[in-house]
Amino acid sequence: MAKTANPGSILVYIGHNPDNALGENIIKLPFLRAIRQAFPDARVSWMYGRGPSFFEDSLKPLAEGLIDEILNHTSLGVSAAELFRRAPPLPGRRFDLVIDTQHALHRTLIVRRVAHGRFVSPTWNFLFSDRKPPAGRPRPTLLVDQLLALVAAAAGRVVRPSHVAPLPEPWYAAADRILRPGPTYVGLAPGAGRKDTGKCWPGVREIAARANMTTRNVTRHLRALEKMGLLRSDEPSHTRGLSTRRWVNVERVLTEGELRRVEHQKGRPDRMAGRPDHDQTFETEDRTSAMTTGQLKQGDRTLETRRPDISEPRTVRE
Repeated sequence: MAKTANPGSILVYIGHNPDNALGENIIKLPFLRAIRQAFPDARVSWMYGRGPSFFEDSLKPLAEGLIDEILNHTSLGVSAAELFRRAPPLPGRRFDLVIDTQHALHRTLIVRRVAHGRFVSPTWNFLFSDRKPPAGRPRPTLLVDQLLALVAAAAGRVVRPSHVAPLPEPWYAAADRILRPGPTYVGLAPGAGRKDTGKCWPGVREIAARANMTTRNVTRHLRALEKMGLLRSDEPSHTRGLSTRRWVNVERVLTEGELRRVEHQKGRPDRMAGRPDHDQTFETEDRTSAMTTGQLKQGDRTLETRRPDISEPRTVRE
C-alpha cells in the first residue's frame, strides 16, 4: 500500500496502564469519531493490549459504528521480551495503518513490529512515526487533543469531530423514568483521582463552572447530600466549603439504590423523586434492618446486595 493512500484497515493500540479507566475511554470517543470521519471506509480494530475493553461492555452502545473489531484475547506490549521474539506480533495479520496512542518506548517498538503500511506514534515526539501532525500548531496538552493530533498525523490534515456522543434512545427513556421533575439532581462522579494522594476531581469551582452554577449553590447542594447521608465531610472549612474534604458514603448509596430498584420493579413511584425536602429516610424499620444484613425480601426471592469494602473511606478532596 502506498503511504499516501486511504487505509482499508486500521489498528488502534491503547496500551494497558492504571489510567485506562472508564473516564479515559469516554475521552477517546471524539478520537474514534475523528478516525471514522477521516477514513469512513476503513475497518477499525481496537486493541487494549491485555484483557477486555470498555468498548465491548459498558461503553459498547457509544462506539456503535466506530469500532469494527476488538482484539481482546491477544496480549501485546506486556513485556519488553516481546522485542526479541522471532515472530512478529499478531502473526498473519497486516494493517494499512497502525495508530499507537501510548508513550512507552518498549511498547511502541513492539507495536511497530506488527505488519503495517503506515505507523503513527507520539512516542519521543513522533520519532518512530511515519508521519507527524501538520506543522505550525502548538503541542497539545489535553488528552483529547493529543489523540486528535494522531489522527491529523495519519490523515495529513486536521480533523474536527463532534464532541457530542449520541446516546441510545432507551437511555433517555430510563432517565425520564428515574429523574422525575421536582428536585435538582446532583450526580456523584469522583473520578480522575490519584491513589497515592487520595485527591479526586472535580472540585467545587469546577463543578460550578461545568454546571453553570455559583459556588455557593454547589456548596448548598453538597450540604444537602450530606444531610441525606450520601456524603460525609470533615470539619467545616473557613472558605465556605471550597476546600472541605468529603467522603462518599458508599454503603448508603448502594443501599438507597437497591431499595429504589426494588420499588421500581414493584411499580411504585420513586420515594425520593419530587420531594421538596432532602431529609430522606427508609420506609420501615424492618427494611432498614434487612438492608443492614445485606438481604432484601421481595416476594419469594431474596435479593443479595453488594457490600463494598469500606474499611478505608473513599476521599474526595476539593
